[in-house]
Amino acid sequence: MLFAITLAGVIALPFVFPHFYLTLITFSALSFITILARYKWKRLHSAFILPHFFCFLGFAAGSFIYHGALTGIVISIIGYLLCAWSSSKVSNTQEQNIGKETDLIPDSRPRELSEELFQVTRKDINSPIYFQKTYSDYQQVKFWRLPSFFSTDFIRQHDNFEKFTQRWNESIIRQLGNILPGTTWLPAIKGDKNTPFHNTLYATRNLQRQPGLQYNDLYFVLPSQTITIIRLTEYTCRGAYWYTLSLENKALCYELKEALNNGETDLHELYHFMILLATAWALQIELSFINMN
Repeated sequence: MLFAITLAGVIALPFVFPHFYLTLITFSALSFITILARYKWKRLHSAFILPHFFCFLGFAAGSFIYHGALTGIVISIIGYLLCAWSSSKVSNTQEQNIGKETDLIPDSRPRELSEELFQVTRKDINSPIYFQKTYSDYQQVKFWRLPSFFSTDFIRQHDNFEKFTQRWNESIIRQLGNILPGTTWLPAIKGDKNTPFHNTLYATRNLQRQPGLQYNDLYFVLPSQTITIIRLTEYTCRGAYWYTLSLENKALCYELKEALNNGETDLHELYHFMILLATAWALQIELSFINMN
């Protein structure tokens, strides 16, 4: 009943009060209250929409009566736009932007423990500690230098470990180049005496985002997405550990398992090898553990 009386009074404003500016003040006040309710009193916002709209009708009628058709049309257009905007609801994005971090109530955050077990600090992502360039560029190709992951004890067992690693690097690039689908052998990219290094295995990626491997005069590239996953699998049986490193796609798995026994492998460098190859070839890294006891 009270709401109906309010509406009737708002509609009759231009006729009850012959002074046009009193009607203008009433419409302006109700517009301000509706806009305020739109942001601050959201539960009451819908209660002000209809009075505001009917007040607009009375205000528009008064403008035609007291100021003529031209003024009435201009005021009606402006008043309608104001009415439509103030009556619309605030979107979720706007609500998120309204609240700022400085507006948070201090007590709304969990209180800190008397003794913290660790600390969380914010660092610049571009600082040298967190952002290190792991590749070199030459002739529009990026080179990632892949490390040797043989253990110190395994190295000591070989009188000439340098020749062994040369044979191992040459073997791995020949094996992968001959078995991976879509392989294209290309002339090796050569520069000065330091780019790329001689007797060093590199993972590569060119401007077409084709992954590849290069070692001395051997160099091949693959179509992108030929390999999508690199997997490290740890096997255990009766206290013995050994590992396999595999390159996978949806159809097949290509497994490297030579010289990956526990005593022969530096696990830290094996992880390093896997991460660099995954970075160069844009691969997903997966770890598997198989207990064969």
